[in-house]
Amino acid sequence: MNHRIDSRRILFWGISLLALLAACSQPAVAQIDRGAIVGRVLDSSGAIVPNATISIINKATGVTQTTKVNDSGEYQVLTLIPGMYVVKATADGFQTSVEDNIEVHVQDRLPVNFTMKVGSVTQQVLVTEAEPLLQTQTADVGGVVN
Repeated sequence: MNHRIDSRRILFWGISLLALLAACSQPAVAQIDRGAIVGRVLDSSGAIVPNATISIINKATGVTQTTKVNDSGEYQVLTLIPGMYVVKATADGFQTSVEDNIEVHVQDRLPVNFTMKVGSVTQQVLVTEAEPLLQTQTADVGGVVN
């Protein structure tokens, strides 16, 4: 009887191992029908543009994916559905760079590199409180005395 139990255990573990190997050998279905856009962001002298932001917009759906460049000035956006895209690079002190009509196909890995031109830093001042308005409809003068 011990011999019979050992055979069943071996058969069970063998089938389990085969099932595990079969599951692991299948490529990820979500990855098969996708593409990617990768690239570098440099300035006109060839230096890395730190903290550049890359926005990738699907023209058909309007969905935007955003990422930052790494320390080498490189970026990658994976798992893009096939279609037409707009790719924008922005960074403080530089003009926004845009690449339009980038067509991504299944399993593409398209390089979209940017050479950014120096631009101006835009500042915006927002006033949230204002002085009280001057009453101009009558000549009355008033005051509070304690």
